[in-house]
Amino acid sequence: MTTSSDITAAPTRSGKEARRSAIAGFTGTALEYYDFFIYGSAAALVFGPLFFPSADSTAGGISALATFGIAYLARPLGGVVFGHLGDRIGRKRTLVLTLLCMGVSTLCIGLLPTYADAGVLAPILLVLLRLLQGLSAGGEASGSATLSTELAPSRRRGLFASFTVAGASAGGGLASLVFVPIAAMPREDLLAWGWRIPFLVSVVVLLVAFFVRSRITESPDFQRTAATERPRLPIVELLRWHKTALVRVIAGMLFAVSTSIFSVFSVAYVSQTKGLPLSVTTILLVIAVCKAVQIGTCVFFGWLADRIGRRPVWALCTFGSVPAGVLYFWAITDGQIVLVVLGGLVFSCLASNGIWTAAFAEMFPVTVRYSGLAVGSQIGLTLTGFAPAIALALMTDGRYGWVPVMVFAGVCSVVSGAMVCFGRETARLELDEIDAMNGARPTDAGSA
Repeated sequence: MTTSSDITAAPTRSGKEARRSAIAGFTGTALEYYDFFIYGSAAALVFGPLFFPSADSTAGGISALATFGIAYLARPLGGVVFGHLGDRIGRKRTLVLTLLCMGVSTLCIGLLPTYADAGVLAPILLVLLRLLQGLSAGGEASGSATLSTELAPSRRRGLFASFTVAGASAGGGLASLVFVPIAAMPREDLLAWGWRIPFLVSVVVLLVAFFVRSRITESPDFQRTAATERPRLPIVELLRWHKTALVRVIAGMLFAVSTSIFSVFSVAYVSQTKGLPLSVTTILLVIAVCKAVQIGTCVFFGWLADRIGRRPVWALCTFGSVPAGVLYFWAITDGQIVLVVLGGLVFSCLASNGIWTAAFAEMFPVTVRYSGLAVGSQIGLTLTGFAPAIALALMTDGRYGWVPVMVFAGVCSVVSGAMVCFGRETARLELDEIDAMNGARPTDAGSA
């Protein structure tokens, strides 16, 4: 742990360290979110009959998708735990811990017995391991974003922090792409052993990500704060002095409901709706293509937010994603593959904007930045985890049965856009200025 005797001045931010942090943020988050999102594809395709057998296939599907959401209940706790560690022992060491937690739990899922082999114990173990995945994810993106933001050059925080979001998109795309040949397997082989392959290869994911994480540099802002200046319980200081910023982050994260609708619900929609002209394999390929394009658009939106501000870019992304989502599902129903790709690209790229990492990190001072970003974002993401199951329950019969789903997603996007757009613009402020404005204690400039 860094102490006051170890530090006399804040280390200088260098372009080299910022680039290394951005690359590590992209790679580490991509590999970890690959682990997290392969569960969503498996839940939509096979976990129902394997772990939740039921005479009613729809009920089994809803149960399987609900376990996808279970992880989002654990994510706020992960935000508290890893946020505490990140603000106390450092960003770098905490990110290594999140990585190990995710890698081990994902590998174990691939080794689980099914309901036919172990009875009710099988879904219980599945839920417990999914909870561990949620704990890890609760501190992953927030920690990576915090570190990238604090290492970024002046007025380029949006760009460098956006690589974390781009990494999550890459991981999600890789998860969908891996399931393309898996989903095309004969049904018997898929249920017998094929579904395990994406989980077992997480061993490779773990090794690569650990190597990348071990080479990053600790945040200069964290190093600058002496151990005696760091709050003993960051969550207490966060709730006492930064409630407004915390609420804004929670509401702002509702934009992510649309990303879950796109990545998970659309697969379940095609899988469980009879008579649709497009196959599950086609939708998985579309999702993989869209995720690949998101890698570039996330970085573009981060760069744009540094140039024109966080609020106008946020408004474009949240409000614009609603009509794009309508186009996407209409095209799926009508079998218009060109419009499916076009609608999916616009919908997913706007919904998965790359600016939330820097925008939300800038709402908190250094002493509680990891905790504020982790706890706020993960509480906000709780609804996102259950969005596929909620969407499946909201879906009605008929050609436009997806309309209630898009109403649900649209309301969440509008709330997110409004909460952020009415906040403070921080794109052109230095982190020291932000720390002063978001003073951590009443003796400072004030509370958030």
